[in-house]
Amino acid sequence: YQTKFYGNLAPARKKFGSENVTFAEILSRGEITLEEFFASIDFWVYFPDSRLCDHKVWQPTLEAMQAGKVVIVPKKLKAVYEDAAVYADPWEVELTIQKFNAAPAKYSQQAWRGRRFVEEKHSQESFISRLNALMHAED
Repeated sequence: YQTKFYGNLAPARKKFGSENVTFAEILSRGEITLEEFFASIDFWVYFPDSRLCDHKVWQPTLEAMQAGKVVIVPKKLKAVYEDAAVYADPWEVELTIQKFNAAPAKYSQQAWRGRRFVEEKHSQESFISRLNALMHAED
């Protein structure tokens, strides 16, 4: 498999050292669009820094789901992404990917769950619907 990073890697290089990301293809926003990046990957793996707030969704993760990618995140984020993501510890990521690669129907079903999650809970339409429900709750 190929590992790709997209965007600003300066924080990761600073924290883990440049030698620890040399195995990956690094793509900058200036050389490839987000849509092109998503077209080139099958899985979106996101393990946030422990300093980040874990109880909020992360926009790029929603964008990966919307693009039809299977998203793999830490188990502690289950309450955030529900059944829209796959949960694993870092050492389980490779085996998790292998399982999905061996079962294309399972991959498609999980990708569909991610898209549905975005449509139902995080799309512009769902936001407007929630806003309207709040505004008319007092009626």
